[in-house]
Amino acid sequence: MTSRERLLRAIRRQPADRVPLYCPVLGFRPPPHLRWTAGGQPVECWFSGRVEHTHALPRPWSADDEFRRAAAWLKLGLDAILDVSVPWARSPRVTVEDSTEVGVVGDRECLLMAREYQTPDGPLRHVVRVEEATPAPGAPVQPQTAALVNDLNISRTVQHVVGEAEDVPKARWLYQGPNRDQRAALAERMRLAAAAAAEQGVAVQAWSAFGADALAWFAGEEDAVALCLEDEAAFTALLDAIHAADKARTIAALDDGADIVCQRGRYSATDCWSPEVFRQHFKPRIADLAGLAHQRGRLFALATGGGVAPVAADLKDAGVDLLYPALPVPEYADPGVLDALAAEGLAVAGGLAVSVLD
Repeated sequence: MTSRERLLRAIRRQPADRVPLYCPVLGFRPPPHLRWTAGGQPVECWFSGRVEHTHALPRPWSADDEFRRAAAWLKLGLDAILDVSVPWARSPRVTVEDSTEVGVVGDRECLLMAREYQTPDGPLRHVVRVEEATPAPGAPVQPQTAALVNDLNISRTVQHVVGEAEDVPKARWLYQGPNRDQRAALAERMRLAAAAAAEQGVAVQAWSAFGADALAWFAGEEDAVALCLEDEAAFTALLDAIHAADKARTIAALDDGADIVCQRGRYSATDCWSPEVFRQHFKPRIADLAGLAHQRGRLFALATGGGVAPVAADLKDAGVDLLYPALPVPEYADPGVLDALAAEGLAVAGGLAVSVLD
């Protein structure tokens, strides 16, 4: 049985020759005998294609690196997945201007990066504090600009692009489905991935949707909750704009043959929202994307944070096949939670911290 067959059968809760063992890593430093060189330099840390468009890395992570990492896992007797991040576009009607400035955040002076967007519906401004600390080896680095879609910039944002309800119509211009050039690049990346996957006997997984995670990038966690409570119409409009881009990205990934499409969901579970908000706003949109995958016989995964137990039945009802813990979440170590998820027929990917593997 190939790794792909084993993995897909296990997610579908069908018999397999063994339980799949796969180690998704970000910044793992493998021993010297598992390393290779790229551009004449040793590749000392392993990353994943899933973060290609969401993180700034110490060095680029190419398709060839992704294929080599999979081959290394297989050589060790583990399973492997080829990850692809599906691109998105800003409307060509938007102009961007970057700048730096010195400002005061809290009680200290610091360097700020600003990005000004001019959209057909008006201007938006995003301001991020520059963090001067040296990142740990293998850790993502802060982008050189106020990148909107970037995990490190969430906690460093001083001004989010969506600060009030009137900003919502403007924000829809900043996150849209792939443009023509991106679509062609994705098709080529998926073609290479499909060839490598067929040779290695592994699955291809496309990270194609952001869901509520985009709310954190656009408005910040607390302000997104406030928008939901204070202006539900604006909150729904922002989610609709995010979902339209997510849907276009997911369709592109499925068109190009992904075995699994995955939505980030770190900020969509009940550690951030009430079960009622989840059922009203997030569940229908998750179900829409899962339905697209199931129509083509593919699988749908959700990378969640904590708070999944109260909505386990809703996740299954929405069509989620596989849950990834997005971070080491204690909830997933609770046997009662795992039993509840298993009772609903949900497959759950366990995980080891990278520090365990070092």
